Amino acid sequence: IVELKIARQLGIGQPTAREALLLLESEGLVQRSPNRGCSVTSLSVKEINQIYTIRVELEPLAAELAVDNAANWDPGILRSATERLAESARSGDLELWHRRDLEFHQTLWRLADNPFLEKALNQTSVPFFAFAELVFLQTQPRDLVHQAAQHEVFVSAILSGDREEARRRTKKVLTEFWKVWRELTMSGGGGSG
Repeated sequence: IVELKIARQLGIGQPTAREALLLLESEGLVQRSPNRGCSVTSLSVKEINQIYTIRVELEPLAAELAVDNAANWDPGILRSATERLAESARSGDLELWHRRDLEFHQTLWRLADNPFLEKALNQTSVPFFAFAELVFLQTQPRDLVHQAAQHEVFVSAILSGDREEARRRTKKVLTEFWKVWRELTMSGGGGSG
């Protein structure tokens, strides 16, 4: 990705293109190499496994902290994110599903009210959403309605106010998804080591 070329294509100044690339780099979507510029992030299956190992520990913590912080947020926020996710599942629009799935998780991370945890989850998980979901799973048959229902499982635990149950259910859903993802990628669904 060449800053000058991007700036010309988009009709913007090179400093604006540079800032956009820095933002994408901070989100893990592009990688900058000295004297070579930027390239779109490409993750191996091993790197995705490493990312998910972190996510499966941090996101349940976010669910637990969201329970602890429940007095400071409207339950309608999480319900609305869940409903938008379910709507996208019923529509069968995979691109919309991916967007709403990330929005759902980012909503949960914000509700934990811990900017350090939110930043860590964004930096580790956004590349997973962008790369693993869109590259590996784009062509795989998926039951989006079931996946949306799985999100509801840990949302109901969060809304119940039971912090341990919220952590446990969130981790269980993420772990089950991870098992399915690994089976798909190991059975020829995509990617190399």
